[in-house]
Amino acid sequence: MFFVLSTHLEGNTRDNADQAAYNADVALLETAFSAAEAHGATIDVGCGTNFAVAEQRWGKFVLAEAVARGHQVSTHADIPALKTTPAALLTELRRQKAAVDALVGAENDLGVSGLQGPFDWIGAARDAGFSWVSGLTGLAYLSMPVSARPPGWSDAYIRKTAFHFPAPVDLDARVHPVFVSDARDFVADPNGTVLVDSGELGTLSSLAEGGSCTTCKLDAADITALGLQIEAALALDDGSPSVVALQVPLPLFGGKNAALLGQALDLVGTYVDQGRLQWGTRMDAFDAARGENLMSSPKSTPGPTEPPG
Repeated sequence: MFFVLSTHLEGNTRDNADQAAYNADVALLETAFSAAEAHGATIDVGCGTNFAVAEQRWGKFVLAEAVARGHQVSTHADIPALKTTPAALLTELRRQKAAVDALVGAENDLGVSGLQGPFDWIGAARDAGFSWVSGLTGLAYLSMPVSARPPGWSDAYIRKTAFHFPAPVDLDARVHPVFVSDARDFVADPNGTVLVDSGELGTLSSLAEGGSCTTCKLDAADITALGLQIEAALALDDGSPSVVALQVPLPLFGGKNAALLGQALDLVGTYVDQGRLQWGTRMDAFDAARGENLMSSPKSTPGPTEPPG
């Protein structure tokens, strides 16, 4: 089972317009890379449009350097999924991929995070040139019929309450990647072309609250919850390629959060030392899934009505 550390460079930053803001984020990224490397780990960076533009504008190219150091860079879709059309989505997604490709090479930018909504987001990912999708939340179910959703997950419930819950809701389905051909369910397809590579445990600072809180502070309870989440995932490890992923917002890598973050990495490192987990990237999970031909994986089932955690 791979353990993936990831951070998203969201599109609501001022990196592309304010060099001081960009420099501050670069400093945090460099801290993140160093913290991961000290534990033998890597960082998966989902690069949003503003940071991609800033890299070109300010000319530091920290992401290319990160790839050279063994870290992973992919595209983070900065698209208002609930306010777009399929055609506009694909055009924008291709534009964003091109911006990240220019930084790290198309061969390294094979995944997209944050892409989901009431449309065939799997088809959009495929047509834009991506091989896997990650960073999935409850919004992913908007493209699915009621029969493929957890009980009670209406459009209204998803948009108002479950929009940021990790998805798939069922933990077994979440930690086991599958290839699919469209966004109608999380069931492996014989002709699947895009890997659903979720494994999301949630955001580190909100694990004690269930993994979906966007304003919660990092504290010791989150480290305890991380251990419980890892144990729950490992209980489902059947020897097939599997992944758990922890979202660590960029600010958590700096300042007063450093000690607690170090505790979280130490905790994961204990499992790695025991041989129960291995540090990895989304590319590692994708390569393992291809090697195991997960297009023939068994059907997954909808999960419970409550978020994991």
